[in-house]
Amino acid sequence: MLTAVLVDGNFYLHRAKALWGKKGPAERAAELYRYVVGHLGRRSPTSPVEGGARTLYRLFYYDCPPLSHGSVYRPWDGKTTAFGPSNASFRWSNEFHRELARKRKVAMRMGTIMAGNPCYSLKSEALKAVIRGERAVADLGEGDFVLMGIKQAGVDMRIGLDVASLSQDRIVNQIVLVAGDMDFEPVAKVARRAGVDFILDPMGHHIRDELVVNTDGIEDLSGTFEAESEEEPK
Repeated sequence: MLTAVLVDGNFYLHRAKALWGKKGPAERAAELYRYVVGHLGRRSPTSPVEGGARTLYRLFYYDCPPLSHGSVYRPWDGKTTAFGPSNASFRWSNEFHRELARKRKVAMRMGTIMAGNPCYSLKSEALKAVIRGERAVADLGEGDFVLMGIKQAGVDMRIGLDVASLSQDRIVNQIVLVAGDMDFEPVAKVARRAGVDFILDPMGHHIRDELVVNTDGIEDLSGTFEAESEEEPK
């Protein structure tokens, strides 16, 4: 069975940080690659190929380059963070993308980052605690705020176009989508109508029932994945 694995990069990075903590760019890239390869060791009962053995067609990774200009005020300490080469997150993202792109059978599908008026907004939990008098404004820190006004453009579109091409041209027998915070129902329908086995890996993220029924199965490796393995897959 020829399998394409599609990874929503922004989703993966958020889930990986929550599940396995912070890592350097090279470590995270190796971890992601091992995670994808882990799907190849699974067998699909819906496989049209006897035994269900999988071979990787390609790993498609969808993300955006980091924001390269502008700045944002940090309300928790009164300082300003500049975007671009001087920013540690900018350097981390660029190195991560370079490391992942060097790996075998990886296709980088990069959208664009859109920034209107970036600002930090207080998270709802922190806001409620302040209103109830449980926390003082002076006690708020970086973890109580979320960066707003920056969004990705073109990522979902690229996922949809690749699913359509892979399915309608029957390039692969199976698609594994690593995602959870996007409306993947339309792309799943395109794949299934073309006779392609469509599997979702939400990495422990809750998925609505109406979306799950439009897949051929859930295959979540996050609970058993050994994130600290030092062996690089061949």
